[in-house]
Amino acid sequence: MSGAVDVMKVDHKKEPHYRAKKGSLDYLTVPPMDFLKIDGMGDPNTSEEYRDSLGALYPLAYRIKFFSKIELGRDYVVIP
Repeated sequence: MSGAVDVMKVDHKKEPHYRAKKGSLDYLTVPPMDFLKIDGMGDPNTSEEYRDSLGALYPLAYRIKFFSKIELGRDYVVIP
């Protein structure tokens, strides 16, 4: 493959310091991070607003992910 870059993918869901341990309460110091988010309220199972928000958010999240992989050489799993 011409122009392909071998990049290691980061999956923050699988890193132990991002996962809660059942039956314990831990305090973490988390460095500043950037996130995409849309605020709202209501039942995500029935809210049209929620569905429409996800419809807008996920394509943007994946576009940023692939830009990061191709242009910056950093790949990661898009967290739900």
